[in-house]
Amino acid sequence: MKVLLLSIIAKCGVFTHVRELSLYLQKLGTKVVIGFIHNEKTMEKFKLSDADLDAMTKSLKGVDYFFYESDDDLLNKINDMKISLVHAHSPLVLSAAIKASDKLDIPFVLTLHSTLNWCKLHPISMEKADCIIAIGPEVAKSAGDCHQEKIHVIFN
Repeated sequence: MKVLLLSIIAKCGVFTHVRELSLYLQKLGTKVVIGFIHNEKTMEKFKLSDADLDAMTKSLKGVDYFFYESDDDLLNKINDMKISLVHAHSPLVLSAAIKASDKLDIPFVLTLHSTLNWCKLHPISMEKADCIIAIGPEVAKSAGDCHQEKIHVIFN
């Protein structure tokens, strides 16, 4: 099995979560590759210096990763990777995750990292997700009433 984790690259808990998850999955024998959205919009939003970016990528300790600029760029980069599952970790990567899941006909997992009304703000993603992980019970409750049957709490 090969899992594609999609995330932002920013100095925040989401990056730490994705890094630690990828390292753990590798220890279990699962192949992992991380796709980081990295374009003008995200560079402006997260304001990472070159030194920050270098330190963060070095902290991945051998995990395969790549940067992509758009949904189409992602689809081109993963075309021959034999991905088994796509797992999204940020609202900024949801459209890319859905497109990858549809194109490759693979499951789509969504992890909710914040207390947003996900059902209201991201209804298509909530509908399309085969499984939804919330990092705590408050995050699960705040997601809204839709698709609660698909939400599983796994502490961060």
